[in-house]
Amino acid sequence: MLMLTEANLLLLDAPTNHLDVESIEALEDALADFEGTVVLVSHDRALLRGVATRVWALEAGAIGEFEGSFPEWEEYAATRAAARERERREAGEAAQAARTRSQPRKPEPDRQRTTLRRRLRAVVEEAEQEVRRLEVQLAELESALADGSLYLDGEGVRRAAELTAQREELRVQLGQRLTAWEQAAEALEAAEG
Repeated sequence: MLMLTEANLLLLDAPTNHLDVESIEALEDALADFEGTVVLVSHDRALLRGVATRVWALEAGAIGEFEGSFPEWEEYAATRAAARERERREAGEAAQAARTRSQPRKPEPDRQRTTLRRRLRAVVEEAEQEVRRLEVQLAELESALADGSLYLDGEGVRRAAELTAQREELRVQLGQRLTAWEQAAEALEAAEG
């Protein structure tokens, strides 16, 4: 009904919360054909991936603007989160190094073993985080591919083929990261034993 009023601006707050799949698809189609501006607030990632061309994200009490599609923003946000985690870890390591410098020095072999264990723990943690990130991405792709509406037209079938290729690539990456994680964990266990 909103589309028929010929408005040039629509404000939608969680429009898919109580809709069935067919209604959501109809809404997506209507939004794609709408020639005006749509401000959309939603937690429905599938809807956002399908229609958002610019993202305003509320983070740490401030609104940040990202000029790009929602999938591009998700990639950007994941990269930023990884960078923040790396900075947090490095700050913790620097603090630990400062505490270590104030302690009496251990004999050289013990210090080398401690350094090796610390490095191996960092490798294990980083590999574990990467595995978690890949598992989340894989679950999102699986969810998108499970959506029956994806296969209703030629464009959807083309998109499904792209998503399937991405899924296979992610599966390969996940397998490699799992192997690296297992090897690092085994090396750490041996160093601690």
